[in-house]
Amino acid sequence: MTLRIKYPAPAADVIASDLIVEIVPRESVEWIGTQVQLMAEGLVPTDVLWPDRDRWVGWTTPTFEYWLRRTRPLGMKGPKRLWIEGDWWALRQSALADRGKGHWPAVIHEKKCELDALLWKQSEEGQRFTHRWLKARADKGFQSFKHKVMFG
Repeated sequence: MTLRIKYPAPAADVIASDLIVEIVPRESVEWIGTQVQLMAEGLVPTDVLWPDRDRWVGWTTPTFEYWLRRTRPLGMKGPKRLWIEGDWWALRQSALADRGKGHWPAVIHEKKCELDALLWKQSEEGQRFTHRWLKARADKGFQSFKHKVMFG
């Protein structure tokens, strides 16, 4: 199971000028771009030896683990030999506390939040909130006021 969403490839002018950031909630952040782009953002320490071909290089800080590798440019098709020497990189950052746990911390967190929400809805406070919300929704004057504020 992956939490990563496959987005369409951005336009060529975006790829050429902008660093791409992919965030997988509670798992990792990945910056994708050229060596110059990653260095300009200060994401890669100056003493890191950039890997060749399809090798990876990694390092850690007190809080995070980083992995740097070449990657297939977005929208490119064909075999690896076409891009393996190119200047298109992916730098992944993940929390050291989650090392080796895969996607499970994210799944567990989502389930805890879901359970908390269900328990709150069944509590007195949740029932009071639901009652107030239904009353406000049925109030035509209040709904008219909201409409005027939002749409003029």
